[in-house]
Parts: sequence; structure tokens; C-alpha cells
Amino acid sequence: MMERPFSDNIRGLVNTTTSPSRTALLLDENGAGKSSGFGTLPGLRRFVTGQDWVPAAFRSTDLTKWQTQPMQR
Repeated sequence: MMERPFSDNIRGLVNTTTSPSRTALLLDENGAGKSSGFGTLPGLRRFVTGQDWVPAAFRSTDLTKWQTQPMQR
């Protein structure tokens, strides 16, 4: 189980850390990043299990649009 996933420069997530409990309910305003957070999970799973390297798991089209750095973390 992931204890504290961190995302930066992926979709709309910038310097974001979460600490989910075993059961969690996500409620927030539109545009707050709920779908972006869930959208990163398949790529993270492929990377952690060794199925893909970072460039394949997280495409350049997933970069945050308003940041200029080319790196995702």
C-alpha cells in the first residue's frame, strides 16, 4: 500500500503529497485535482512493477500546462 504518494508536474498536480487512510472519500471543488490524482495511479503502478520506465509510464502530454520544467516527479 502506498503510504504517502508525491506528484509534481503531472497533469494539474504541482508539489502534491497525500496521506490516504485505508478507506478514504475524496470530496473537493471542481478542478481541485481529484481525477488527476487517480489518473496518475496506472502509470505509477506500471513504473513500480517494472512494466514501464518513467517516460513510457508518464507521457510528456501529462505535463502540467503552466509549468516550464520538463521533469515529472
